[in-house]
Amino acid sequence: MQVVFEEYLERGGFPNLFGIKEPLLWKRLAREDIVEKVIYRDMVELYDIKKPEVLERLFLYLTGITSQILSVSNIANSLGLSREYTEKYLYYLEQAILIKRLNKYAKSIGKSIRSSEKVHVLDSGLINAFSRIETGHAVETVVASHLLRAKEAEIYYCRERYEVDVVMAIGRKLYPIEIKYKDNITKQDLRGVEAFCKSFSPKKTIIVSRDVFKEETLNGCKALFIPAWLFVLLIG
Repeated sequence: MQVVFEEYLERGGFPNLFGIKEPLLWKRLAREDIVEKVIYRDMVELYDIKKPEVLERLFLYLTGITSQILSVSNIANSLGLSREYTEKYLYYLEQAILIKRLNKYAKSIGKSIRSSEKVHVLDSGLINAFSRIETGHAVETVVASHLLRAKEAEIYYCRERYEVDVVMAIGRKLYPIEIKYKDNITKQDLRGVEAFCKSFSPKKTIIVSRDVFKEETLNGCKALFIPAWLFVLLIG
């Protein structure tokens, strides 16, 4: 299952592209089938976009910063866009289910809304077709995109002194989720979830690993270490 997951991580979730082994052909079809049809046809018709090439440039830019904090000002400056149009195009991409922005988890709604967002491009295949990023960022995006399908769950990230990659809130229950896609996970790797457990006292936390499967306690919080391939199966 580990091999299957890593192929999924590389190629994403589009069935018509999954069996294509030739990298250049796969990348060309990803552009033709997804980017050109969605951006240059569907979104142009829906939103009357006059310069779809700018929207494409924005999307390609986002594939290189997936799972990172979003700076609208930096993006606008990099692409030569106004802040207004950058915000508008981000909204269009989100409505097309190509990206998702996560708010920061905070004790007050106001602080959460005022904080910077984290962005995820929702298919790892599209990320890999147009950018080269660290495997950990790709796995984090896969985990976040699967959690976004969970009913009655709100998905955030948390960054104070340390960061927690994803926070899932179901009612009043919080589940901090840290992605460490490696086999040797150290105490230093878990500073974020330990700090979160100390501040917010959740009952459970999840550490998504490459192949570690165990349970231990962190700051009085039950921590389940689970391989990414199994986590995706359980959530999907």
